Amino acid sequence: MATIFETMHIRNLTNKWEQRKQNYTKQVKTDDRTPEQRQMDSMMEMLKRERDSTQKGNLMNSIDSKIKSGGTLTPEEEAYLKENAPEKLRDYQEVKAEQESYKQKLKACKTKEDVARVKMTTLGNFMSQAKSIDSSPHIPKDKKLELMGKLAAKVANCEQAHQEFEKSQAFRDMPTEEEIREEPEKKQETVEGTYEELAIDEPSLETESDSTPENVTGNIIDEKSIQGENASPPNESIVDVKAIDFADVKNEIDSFFQRNDDGKRHFVVKV
Repeated sequence: MATIFETMHIRNLTNKWEQRKQNYTKQVKTDDRTPEQRQMDSMMEMLKRERDSTQKGNLMNSIDSKIKSGGTLTPEEEAYLKENAPEKLRDYQEVKAEQESYKQKLKACKTKEDVARVKMTTLGNFMSQAKSIDSSPHIPKDKKLELMGKLAAKVANCEQAHQEFEKSQAFRDMPTEEEIREEPEKKQETVEGTYEELAIDEPSLETESDSTPENVTGNIIDEKSIQGENASPPNESIVDVKAIDFADVKNEIDSFFQRNDDGKRHFVVKV
């Protein structure tokens, strides 16, 4: 009896094991591919990964170019940076903050000369940064490329803001310092002219020969000619904005990239 019992017990265990194997086999997909098919599928999977990597690289390059040229990222592009390159998103936000600060400085200007001074101060600072980065022996080459790229983006964004401001009605209506200085003189001339007209209209106590229209007119012409001898035409006192321009700073940065990026990451800084 013991032998029969043991035999039946073993048979039951064997049946259970076979059932488990069958259930497991049903859950696992059988690979019926030939070796050639498996090799082909492997190659296709590798190509897909390379294609995805290339697409991501192209998208990142496109975003970099947009940032460096003064462009504004879409919400989708910002979300992509947040997920894949948060440090680039921080750089972009810093660049846009610089642009907004420059816009506010332009809006605070009272004269066209003030606008020119804001531009000169900003560009002088950018040029100083570019030369400092380029000449520093303590900054590694890769770090220099990174810093100069960020500076290029700031220059492009501020140039874009400056061009937009110069096209605005606020800038066109903005007076020059010369026009502001001339305003009191024009008011004084208006007052004096009124008094002169009143003097002509009133009966004169002078002799008829001294108060002839010819003499009065002649005196007025003489006064105007004397006042006008040294008068300067308007709009000639604007600060010379050609002392330094955005193109000068961009050329400085572009020269750096030509000498340091080995042709791999070179770009022309422009809006």
